[in-house]
Amino acid sequence: MRVALSSAGRSAVRVHVALAAQVLAMAALVVFEAARGGPLAERIAAVGGDPRAPGAEKITGEVTLFALLVLAVFATSVAAAVAYLTWLRRVRRNAVWAWVIPGVNLIAPPFALHAAWEATGPAERRRRWWLPLLAAWWLSWLAALAMIVVSVGTHEEGLTGLNPAAVAVTALAAALCAATVREITYGTARRPAATRPFLPPLRRITPLAAPPRPAASPATPSAEEDHSRVVGG
Repeated sequence: MRVALSSAGRSAVRVHVALAAQVLAMAALVVFEAARGGPLAERIAAVGGDPRAPGAEKITGEVTLFALLVLAVFATSVAAAVAYLTWLRRVRRNAVWAWVIPGVNLIAPPFALHAAWEATGPAERRRRWWLPLLAAWWLSWLAALAMIVVSVGTHEEGLTGLNPAAVAVTALAAALCAATVREITYGTARRPAATRPFLPPLRRITPLAAPPRPAASPATPSAEEDHSRVVGG
């Protein structure tokens, strides 16, 4: 059981690192979008997206940098999802299904996370701020997802349509997610039953009885006693 707790703690650290990397990658892409997105989009449209068109070689470096930033956002997002699901599987295996079923993953995850928190045996005073934390995390996550989808799907200028507001909401959701992960991980570590390794109940050992002693044989009269009996008789 100590090994499981240690694994959950390491998984929680990976979640925090992956979330931070995701936010940084998205922020870098938005900075590039604000600085070079509009002009670069116009130059790409001017050459028709053909890398062999005249003047295309002049924007090769910027296009490559943009592609690397997009790849970084995608890679860190996948890493954050994998790290989170790995951590969730360690603290509550059944909760993973709340994330992987389409449609259900828009409603069920906060309830599954609350069940994982309940399993840590929380005190009533911690419940007062856990529920607002859980609600704030999920609402900010849905808001960030909606802003990203709307920005990418409806943008008319620039390359991606991402803006600082989307990054700010994503960073808020990541911070609240990290807070929920920390709370459940430390709550699991504080649980008394989880900190004690399982030992089978001890059986009462009955001492072995001493082997019975052999019965004493009747005394045999000595030769002197027989002689005195004969003389006296």
